[in-house]
Amino acid sequence: MTRPFFSIIIPAYNAHETISACLNSVLSQDYEDYEIVIIDDGSKDSTKDVIDTFINKRIRYFRKENGGASSARNYGINKALGKWIIFLDSDDTIEAKSLRKLNTLIANNSSADFIVTPVKSVTPNNKNTHLRQEKATLIDKKDAINSIIFNMPSSPLYIPRCPGGKVIKHELITKHHLLFDERLKLFEDGVFNIEALCCSKQVLFCNLYLYNYNKNNPGSQSNTFYPDIARNDDIVYQTIGGLLEKMGYASPSFPYLCLELFFESSFAASREKVKTKEKIQKIKKYYHIYSKHFAGYIRLEDAYKTLKVVYLLCRIGAYRSLLAFYNLLYKSLKRRRKF
Repeated sequence: MTRPFFSIIIPAYNAHETISACLNSVLSQDYEDYEIVIIDDGSKDSTKDVIDTFINKRIRYFRKENGGASSARNYGINKALGKWIIFLDSDDTIEAKSLRKLNTLIANNSSADFIVTPVKSVTPNNKNTHLRQEKATLIDKKDAINSIIFNMPSSPLYIPRCPGGKVIKHELITKHHLLFDERLKLFEDGVFNIEALCCSKQVLFCNLYLYNYNKNNPGSQSNTFYPDIARNDDIVYQTIGGLLEKMGYASPSFPYLCLELFFESSFAASREKVKTKEKIQKIKKYYHIYSKHFAGYIRLEDAYKTLKVVYLLCRIGAYRSLLAFYNLLYKSLKRRRKF
């Protein structure tokens, strides 16, 4: 097999209901120089049987013990042969003609080693729109990093943290030994993308919707809240803080991330089965760690409403009121099956 231009890495775990649509969206492309690398992360359902119905030489199937999405993506990186890497989740799809359009973008922008396109959130009542008129431009990688850290759809340049909508030169990944952090349950994709951006030479942004994100999957990691999130957030904080320090870059978005991490960690502390005093002590501890970065540095109008309430309650030391607020939030999330 000659080296393909694209390697599309698909981690799959118990994906028998969605993997067909995912694979069909790739196999129906009008461009043929690609391979599909499926990493079955120890599925316990009929995922393999569904994949076996697709007879295509471009599909390379691997099965491993369950280790999570990061582990599966890392396995896929090590197996991929393509010059460019695309990550596609098994419950998502890509638009028709996406690969041909990406190939043209790369041919016309040979200096770029990291390509970003917007991600379309798709639900049963919100089908994807037609592709926009193509407009591609090189952007400063610091702007891309800020966008991923800030994670606000209303910002002028919005780049989501997810792997979707990113096309990364394989050589960039292998040269800098880039892998997803398998210790992380959340934000592992954001950390990976930020690490890749730090190492990149040129970042190309194209305003075409090529990637469809399935927002309606309640079992996805992004729709799950983990009670032990504090350890996860500490790794994110240390990793991204270290990357920015290594770059010598004081990111204006970092305070917003620290506020978000404080919220997640302190919310998790509020759900622990310990005395109220111990919960407050933990929340104060997290506030001490993170607030030195966000207190006085953020514009509240740019923060989510929930984060504004948390921030203001902590500023006045109303920790018991904060616990009551968290309790209401917990009940709301539980009704929506996100906890």
